Amino acid sequence: MATETLNHFTLLAEQHADLQEQGEINKAAGCRIPKLNSRTLSLLESNAEVAIADIAAGMQGLAHLITNYPSDIGNESIVLPQVGRLLRVLGEALEFTHDAAHMIADRQWAHDRIAAVEGKPC
Repeated sequence: MATETLNHFTLLAEQHADLQEQGEINKAAGCRIPKLNSRTLSLLESNAEVAIADIAAGMQGLAHLITNYPSDIGNESIVLPQVGRLLRVLGEALEFTHDAAHMIADRQWAHDRIAAVEGKPC
C-alpha cells in the first residue's frame, strides 16, 4: 500500500482490486479469507468514512452556492451545466466509496469470523 497517498478517495481506489480479491475458503469459518489484513481494512474503513463525509460536504457546499447564486449575473446557461457535471462526479465518487465501505465491512466480518472460529487473529 502506498503510504504517501494523502487523498482518502485515491487510497480506496488504489486498494479496490485487493478489496475484491479473496483467498481460499476457510471451511471451519465458512467464508473466504480476505486478501487484505485486518489492520489495512481498518485503515481503509477510516478513509472511507472521511471520504464520504468530504464528498457530502462538497455537495452541501455546492448546493449552498447554487441557492445563493445571484440572478443578475446572466451566465446561468454556462454555470449550471458545469455544476450538474460536478454533481454527477461527486455522486459517482460517493457511490464508489459507499460500495467500497460495504466491501470493507464484509472483509472485516470474514476476519472476525475466522478469528472467532480459530481462536486467533486472522
